[in-house]
This record gives sequence, C-alpha cells and structure tokens, in this order.
Amino acid sequence: VPPQRRLEILKDPRHGTFAISYFAVATALWLAALFALPIAGLEQNCALAAGSARFAAVLGALDRRPSPFILGLDAVLLAVLSVSISPWAWIVIVAIVVFALLQCTVLRRALSRLTGDAYGCTIVCSEIAALVALVFLPRP
Repeated sequence: VPPQRRLEILKDPRHGTFAISYFAVATALWLAALFALPIAGLEQNCALAAGSARFAAVLGALDRRPSPFILGLDAVLLAVLSVSISPWAWIVIVAIVVFALLQCTVLRRALSRLTGDAYGCTIVCSEIAALVALVFLPRP
C-alpha cells in the first residue's frame, strides 16, 4: 500500500481491528512488566521507562527538536535517575533510544512522514520495552 493510502487508513475510524488487538497485547506486556518489577523503587523504574521513551521519541523527530540545552538537560536527568536504580540502568536508556530511532525510521518510510499516531506508537512501544528491560536489569 502506498504511504498516502496508509495515512488515509490511519484517519479512518472504521479501521480499528489492529488497534484493538495491538492494545490488548501492549496492555498485557505492560502489566506483566509492572508486576515483575520489584515494589521497592517502582516509581523510579516507571519514571525512567516513561522518561527515556519520550526522550527517544523526541530524538526521532528530525523536523522539530528542542534546543540542545534541553536535550542535554533531559539526558543528564535520565542518567541521574538511572544511577538511583542500578549501575547498569544507563544501558536501558541507550537501548531505548536506539529502539525508538529505528522505529521512527521504519514508520517514516512506511508513512512518508511521522504523524501523531506514529509518535504515540513509538512512545508506547519504547516504554514497554524499557519496562521489560528493567525487569531483567541486575540489581545491586
């Protein structure tokens, strides 16, 4: 299907079958990861997953990025947060950034541009991936 037709399908409210099935799978993975994380430090883990997913999605936006100062400040805050979780948590941030950049590249090719739906998909997938990665992170 050409990219223009894909964009039309995204706008059509009658094409919700894949969205509903995606939502069911995403919710199951998200909840499984949340329940697998240790209760102690759950707030930090959720903050790191959400923050790194949104940071990565912003980096994937080639057309409109914030200033380098804001990006640098966000990176420093994420790094400080990662140290409070584990000495290895920075690996999750790097992995999520790479994952989101790849996903943005694939979506940009498929749709010819990134839409709000594409950014939302990138953020949700990246956050779930970060939570799953944090489950397997070695703890001190």
